[in-house]
Amino acid sequence: MDKTELAFLHAIDRVNAIHSILPRNKLFSVVERVARDDSFHASKKVCNMVNKGILAIFGPQSSNTAAHVQSVADTLEIPHVETRWDFREHRARFSLNLYPHPSSLSKAYLDLVMKWKWKSFALIYEDRHGMVRMQELLKANYNPKIKMLVRQLEPGNDYGPLLKEVKKSGETRIIIDCGTSKILDIFKQAQQLGMMTHYHNFLVTSLDLHTLPLHEFQQSGTNISAFRLVNADVASRSFYVSGHTSRLLSVGQTSMSNVTMRTDMALMFDAVLMFALALNATNKNNIIDVQNASCEKDQSGPWIFGNGIIQLMKTMEMEGLTGKITFDKTEGFRKEFNLDILTLRVGGLQKIGLWNLSSGVDITSTYDDVVVDAGEYFKKNKLRVTTKLSEPYVMLKANAEQYSDYKKYEGYCVDLMEAIANYCNFNFTIQLVKDNSYGILDKATGEWDGVIKELIEQEADVGIGDLTITYDREQAVDFTMPFMNLGISILFKKPTKKEPLLFSFLAPLSVDVWMYMITAYLGVSISLFLLAR
Repeated sequence: MDKTELAFLHAIDRVNAIHSILPRNKLFSVVERVARDDSFHASKKVCNMVNKGILAIFGPQSSNTAAHVQSVADTLEIPHVETRWDFREHRARFSLNLYPHPSSLSKAYLDLVMKWKWKSFALIYEDRHGMVRMQELLKANYNPKIKMLVRQLEPGNDYGPLLKEVKKSGETRIIIDCGTSKILDIFKQAQQLGMMTHYHNFLVTSLDLHTLPLHEFQQSGTNISAFRLVNADVASRSFYVSGHTSRLLSVGQTSMSNVTMRTDMALMFDAVLMFALALNATNKNNIIDVQNASCEKDQSGPWIFGNGIIQLMKTMEMEGLTGKITFDKTEGFRKEFNLDILTLRVGGLQKIGLWNLSSGVDITSTYDDVVVDAGEYFKKNKLRVTTKLSEPYVMLKANAEQYSDYKKYEGYCVDLMEAIANYCNFNFTIQLVKDNSYGILDKATGEWDGVIKELIEQEADVGIGDLTITYDREQAVDFTMPFMNLGISILFKKPTKKEPLLFSFLAPLSVDVWMYMITAYLGVSISLFLLAR
């Protein structure tokens, strides 16, 4: 039995078990199974269901069959509640969808990428739906300051060639849009290619990353992030976990302490609960009768209570398994929902922030959290420091053969690195750069050598020494604040004061200028005298 169907049945069980939700009624489920692409049989089965009398239609999950079901629901004015991904901009009058609209999710992905200040990344998508989800990010590709490598997954399970292409491009920031079932295979193949390191950042667009076992990647230091729609605080409440909860858990789970409920299951539960609350509100003033309808023309009219129930659902506000649920009153799209931002750390997936449409990304994780997590990683992994011998910064001890690792070196930079390691509680090792160079850019090939090259090619994690910060180097690697500033200085003699002379006032002009001025003065005076005569 499908997990979404189990969630549907469990929701009905819980609604019937809580007397206050529907004190005057009980809900009964009618489940019909159809192939995802079989719209003909889907229409026939819906017509058979309405002939027997139903209050609402939930599903199906396939877009190929949903349109036919929605047409029947609109004609007979029966509430149609969906929990699937749907990119359409307009919905039918009697239809609601609890799944966030792709335009909202697309904005969430863009906001997070902008928050992280990614100037370049690779986008790997599975099908055309992925392009719709990534529409806001694809628009950012027109920004000349952002570089994007876009590739589509090939059919099958061999993702090696594509991942090799991404690795060859040098891109370490990767966005993956694919089905949840493929994510682990992609990560495992990326791990075999050396792409699951603390240099790599993965943003997974699936809302179900929290349901996957990621323990084998927790110690790698890889930054894996995703959004989660399921509200962990609400999911742990007794109303949701009572009854036949074990049917809703992932294989091997025995409790809801770590939320592993899939998004489609949570959405289905919320859909049933919301319908039950709307039904009860309508039933307070009216006695609701189930109408046996027909798909045949002129054989039956619309259900008189359908419009009231669907309009009431559009105006309701509810806190469910997927957080706050509200709809716009015209199209029936969900609005004002929250997404948890999750990141994989040594202890597993942890919530580091929140996103919503009104305020965007809000990172709640602190600097101390990052330091603690990095400390846990470097307790088991040594930080690789590359440098070159240069007095008095890094020098080889006279009796270096008696020591190992960084203990064989001494100097200011060695002491500085040791002090930082002691303060942040991590281990490190020092390796001398192979070509004894700090790093010079070959303008013809665009290749670096020395320390800069080892950092770019991830042969080392940190470079240290009396390394001058230049414009070219800043474009290639990140620098800390310098521990020494020399700058450019000009040395000149300080002028001495002289006693003023009697004719010092003549100093501003040269002797020649003064002679010209006197000659001109005398010439003009004589000319005026002669003219006056």
